[in-house]
Amino acid sequence: MTFTKFLPIPVIIGLLAAFSLFVANWFSVPVWAIFISWALYFIAGAKPSRLPKEVIGLTGGIAFGYITLWAMPYFTNVFGATFGLPATVFVVCFVIVLLELTDWFEL
Repeated sequence: MTFTKFLPIPVIIGLLAAFSLFVANWFSVPVWAIFISWALYFIAGAKPSRLPKEVIGLTGGIAFGYITLWAMPYFTNVFGATFGLPATVFVVCFVIVLLELTDWFEL
């Protein structure tokens, strides 16, 4: 799939992640439950032969979680307290989904 055809997918996923974060904060719902359950939904349907790739994905998720925490203060300075975290999550989700175009982690 070309970059141009794939581009709407990370944009939509990033927007949905940012929106769910904004709504979860509004209703005082723990945000981590949304993202963990999203990941586990996809893992539940995986075959045992895909376990190494899932481990790489979860490890990458942990790394991107730390990147989100590191980048959040910078985004908060630019977008303010209300939109700083959703903007950070949008960018991080966008990058994660764009990594799907690479074959760096194919086993």
